[in-house]
Amino acid sequence: MKPELVALDVNGDVRYVPITGLQSLADVLRQEVHLTSVKVGCAEGYCGSCTVLLDGEPVVSCLMPAIACEGREVRTVDEPGELSGLQADLQRELCESDAVQCGMCIPGIVTLMSALIHQGEIRSAADISPALVGSICRCSGYARIVDAVERVRAAHAGALHREGSS
Repeated sequence: MKPELVALDVNGDVRYVPITGLQSLADVLRQEVHLTSVKVGCAEGYCGSCTVLLDGEPVVSCLMPAIACEGREVRTVDEPGELSGLQADLQRELCESDAVQCGMCIPGIVTLMSALIHQGEIRSAADISPALVGSICRCSGYARIVDAVERVRAAHAGALHREGSS
């Protein structure tokens, strides 16, 4: 099958990439766009390590056909835009609190949690664990991850509240 050249808006930059058939968005991001921060843990949609934002909504990119993303916004943990401060704070807090070991799950968790915090889906510490159900961490467990996310959520709560009320 001959690849089709498709325009993908990845992190605010339109890229023309060859896509073959139902090649996954995760594979295209890693192989064609060279964003190796998009991890592929299970390739079956269970682990969450490949989570990206598609039109602002978290999706597991290993199950998303890349061809279906033409004309849509794809954002990864590398994106320097709207969520970058929140993402950077999450990454820093996860590292400083020893919640990161192998790092396989962290890009997906940072992408997911920053989006959910920004959207107001995580309003308290009680909302974090249920939101992590689709994100598997095989190394560190979840207590430090939850604690780190809560610290960042609390630190950003005032700014997000002010932003939402404008």
